Amino acid sequence: MEEAERIDKEEDSKGSLVKLKEELQSNEKLQAKVKEISKKLKESGKEKINTTDSDSVNGKTRQGSHAIMNCQVSTDKKHGLIVNSEAVSQNNDLNQLSGQVKQCTETLGKPLAEVVSDAGYFSLKDIEKVPEDVKVIMPGRRQAQKENKKTELEPFGKEEFSYDKEKDVYICPEGKILEKKGFAFGSEEKVSYKAVGKECRECRHFGKCTTCKDGRRVVRMVKLEELKERLEEIYHEEESQKLYKLRKEKVELQFGHMKRNLGAGQFLLRGREGVNAELSILSTCFNMARMITIIGVPMLIAKFNSM
Repeated sequence: MEEAERIDKEEDSKGSLVKLKEELQSNEKLQAKVKEISKKLKESGKEKINTTDSDSVNGKTRQGSHAIMNCQVSTDKKHGLIVNSEAVSQNNDLNQLSGQVKQCTETLGKPLAEVVSDAGYFSLKDIEKVPEDVKVIMPGRRQAQKENKKTELEPFGKEEFSYDKEKDVYICPEGKILEKKGFAFGSEEKVSYKAVGKECRECRHFGKCTTCKDGRRVVRMVKLEELKERLEEIYHEEESQKLYKLRKEKVELQFGHMKRNLGAGQFLLRGREGVNAELSILSTCFNMARMITIIGVPMLIAKFNSM
C-alpha cells in the first residue's frame, strides 16, 4: 500500500501526458506566430508593428503614446469645405503634401492655384513633386522655430550662413567667406563650400561653430536649395502671410467638429481601409453641415434634386 501511494504521488508531480502535449502545442503555436510577426516586420521595413492593426503606427498625442492613424484633411479657402481626406500609416506629415495636392486636383477637376500648409509638411524632395504652377505657402522648419520662440535655435546652423548667388560663396555669421571647393560626396547635385582654416581657428566661436582645424564646411544641395530660397521668398510675401494666418481657421475647425460635435474622438474600425471609410463619412457629415450653414436646407435639397 505504501509503495502504491508513493508511485501515485510521483505521477501527480510529473503531470499528465495529455496536459504536457497541450502545453507543447501551445508553445509551438506561439513560436510560429512570433516567426510570422518577425517576417511581416522585416518585409514592412518598420521598426515596430501592431499585431492587432498592422496599418496603425505608434504616435504621441495629448492622451499619451498609442496606436494611431494620421488623418490628412484638405479644405478650400473660400467655403472651408473638405476637398480631400485620407488616413495614412505615418505618425507625421512629412512627404504628404504632393499626394494631397494630386488628390485635390483630381477631386476638383482643375489645377490648384495655391496650397498652404504648416512646417510639418516641409520636405524639399516632396515639395519638388508639386506642379510648378501651384504656389506653395509654407514656412521652413527654422522659420517656424523662430516664430514659435519656444525652441532654442542652433546659433551656427547652416541657415545662419547666407549665400551670395553672384559670387557663389557662403558668408558665416562673423562675416568670413566660405569658398566653393567642388562637388561633395561624389554628387554633382551637392557642392561643398569651406572657410579658411586659420580664420576659423582664430575665431571666438571656434569649438562651437566647428571643431575642424581645416575650417567650417557647408554643403549646398543645388536644386533643393534654390527651391528652399524660393519658398522663403513666397512665404514672406504680404499676401502669403494673410493666407497662412487664415489656414488655422480653415483647417483646425474640421477636426474640432469631428471630435466634439460628432463625438468621433477615436476610430472604431481597424485597418487603413476601414479608417478611411469612417473618415470619409465624417468628412461628408462636416460638408453637409457646412453647406446647410452656407446655402440653407431648401437650397441644398434643390441642388441635390437637380443632380
